[in-house]
Amino acid sequence: MIHFGLLSAMVIMLALLATFIIFPILLSSVRLITPYELLTLQLENRVLRQCDLFKGMRRSQVKKLVLVSEVCTFTAGGLIVREGDSGDQMFIVLEGEVEARTVQANGVSVNLRRMSAGQVFGEMALLANTTRTSNVSAKTATKALTLKWTCIRRIARLYPRISSKLFLNLSSVLSTRLSASPVTTTSSAPVIPHRPKAGSDDFRFS
Repeated sequence: MIHFGLLSAMVIMLALLATFIIFPILLSSVRLITPYELLTLQLENRVLRQCDLFKGMRRSQVKKLVLVSEVCTFTAGGLIVREGDSGDQMFIVLEGEVEARTVQANGVSVNLRRMSAGQVFGEMALLANTTRTSNVSAKTATKALTLKWTCIRRIARLYPRISSKLFLNLSSVLSTRLSASPVTTTSSAPVIPHRPKAGSDDFRFS
């Protein structure tokens, strides 16, 4: 019994020594990786540097946008966006490939475009506060960064410089998308999508 008690005491002492002395010493020499850093380590070269949404932004500014976003995964063939649904978020493809299609009045499904890592979709309904204009599905297993309108509004209030760059880049993405769109309108005036804002939801940049 005496030897068993001594052995138990030694085990407890070693556990305390490892917990309060050895482990903290090891941690002090190891740099922990934040969720943002883990994401950018995997995606920086392929996505964050190529994505038009982050054009002209510093690393710290991109970090703030990424941290208010969410990463979603979709299986091959899965529907990401349904035409006609309301939309309060846009997507940035991180991995995989997605396809946008629309159904014409005669019932024929038309392929609009395919998008891969670094490309953005869903921004039209987000900014114009309207319904989705196409179906977007995952052609392969896909991972996407989703940015909701509530998060954009929060960024605009806290970091107006970041939001001004974000909206500038969004306007560039939209103009490129509209100029490449095969859909024509009967109006000669340019279509400028915007999300209606009133009262406390207004953005004011200084």
